[in-house]
Amino acid sequence: MVGPTPQNTANSFDTTQDDSLRDLAAGKLIVEQLSIVRMPRLVEIYYVSGAELDTLASGYSSVHMAFLGIVAGASVTLIVTVATVQLSDRQLAVFVTLAAFGLLATLYFAVRAFSDWRRQVRQIGDIKQSRESKAV
Repeated sequence: MVGPTPQNTANSFDTTQDDSLRDLAAGKLIVEQLSIVRMPRLVEIYYVSGAELDTLASGYSSVHMAFLGIVAGASVTLIVTVATVQLSDRQLAVFVTLAAFGLLATLYFAVRAFSDWRRQVRQIGDIKQSRESKAV
């Protein structure tokens, strides 16, 4: 018993209907006319010092941003625990104290992370302005 041939199956792929597919299936090279149009581009080059690069690199990976995430998460966890779990007076005092310190630390790291971000934006502005003041 021989299986179905591609001509008599409903899901078969018949390459004889399309000449380009038949040529491609036979391994023939299909060459079509190609037009290339050059488009003008403007490339701006900035002089950047090593210290400026260090400042730019540290802006996105600020340690203050990492600690902000950690402390904010811990603070939320403590606040949710105080709000939802029945705690003894001593446990409640500890959790509320830790949550208060966590909120203060969150505020501190948020201010420092924002300061790092502003310094980075200012540094990029200085680099861009120095391009206009120097003749290349």
